[in-house]
Amino acid sequence: MCAALETGYELHPIQRQAALATTSKWRDATVVEVTAEGWIELLDLATDARARVWHYSDLTASITPGEPVSINAHYGVLAFGHHYISVRSA
Repeated sequence: MCAALETGYELHPIQRQAALATTSKWRDATVVEVTAEGWIELLDLATDARARVWHYSDLTASITPGEPVSINAHYGVLAFGHHYISVRSA
């Protein structure tokens, strides 16, 4: 149960609300790579910096390379399409 509340596992409603409330913390990015082990490599559109985040489940069927996403690294939330997930920065 405790692991489910850590970043990278289930998105807690408070974590989601905090991320949505801090609009200045969101960064637009493009997905570079997604692995079956849960790793997602991102390219920040403003700075061209790369970042890696992790989610506990395989997202290869949900997120594809080249897809636009937004990340709130402060609260560990990745947004894609109409979905929000908890992610842990590498």
